[in-house]
Amino acid sequence: MKVDIVNQKTNGLLDRKEIVFSVKGTKKTPSRIELKENLAASLNSKADLVSISKVQHIYGSDLVEGTANVYNSIESLKKFEPEFLSKRGVKKENSEEKK
Repeated sequence: MKVDIVNQKTNGLLDRKEIVFSVKGTKKTPSRIELKENLAASLNSKADLVSISKVQHIYGSDLVEGTANVYNSIESLKKFEPEFLSKRGVKKENSEEKK
């Protein structure tokens, strides 16, 4: 899977980069975990600093489009990103480990 960056804008006030990306040639919508890892690798960042806000598979095609924010620090991510978005795309622990 190759993630293409369509648009990249630096937002200095919120200490992040706002990314619009696309993925071509996929039969199914990729998981947020895969997208975070691929975006982080292509932007030379850590996957923990990437927050994906929207992923949309275009009907009738093999194109997936989405938006993401890449923060410069974990403090900025916790300060500006909604909590429900930061919980998405995180590997879940097994229920046996929670007990």
